[in-house]
This record gives sequence, structure tokens and C-alpha cells, in this order.
Amino acid sequence: MQGGENRRILLDLKTVLEEVQAEVKKEEEKRGELQLQYTRDRCAWELERAELKCRIAQLEAREGAGLISGGVRSAAAELLERFDVERREWECQLKDMQKKIEE
Repeated sequence: MQGGENRRILLDLKTVLEEVQAEVKKEEEKRGELQLQYTRDRCAWELERAELKCRIAQLEAREGAGLISGGVRSAAAELLERFDVERREWECQLKDMQKKIEE
């Protein structure tokens, strides 16, 4: 009778062990799927990050070009303004000289 009881306990333990192995296998599959999903998400995130960095660089370059061209424009406006002032001074001097000549 003891041999039969030992055999029953052994079969019960074998059944429990098989159930535990099946659960472990399921958990390993889930872990593998999660790891794969994590890798995919990380790659997608890295790609989006790189695209955003590129976009930021483009915008900064465009802004820098705008500042440079804006600086060139303002320098050109300054030069034109100076030219106008000098032209007016020359015209005034010319009028003064013409008056003196007439006198």
C-alpha cells in the first residue's frame, strides 16, 4: 500500500510540476513579447527623437539665417539712411555755394 501511495504522490507532483512548467513557459513568452514591443517602441522613439532634433536644427538654422539676413537688411537700411543724410547735407552745401556765387 505504501508503494501505491508513493506512486500517487509522485504522479501528483509530476502534474503540479507540468503545470508550473506550462506557466513558466507562458510567462517567458509574455516576457519575450514585451521585450520585443519595448525594442520596437524604443526604436520608434529614437527615430522620432532624431527627426525632431533634425527639425530643431533646421528651424534654428532658418532662424539664424533670418537674423543674419535681418542684420544685413538693417545694415543696408543704416547705410541708405546715412547716404540720405549725407546727400541732404551736400544739397544744402550746394545751395549755400550757389547763393554765394549769385551774391
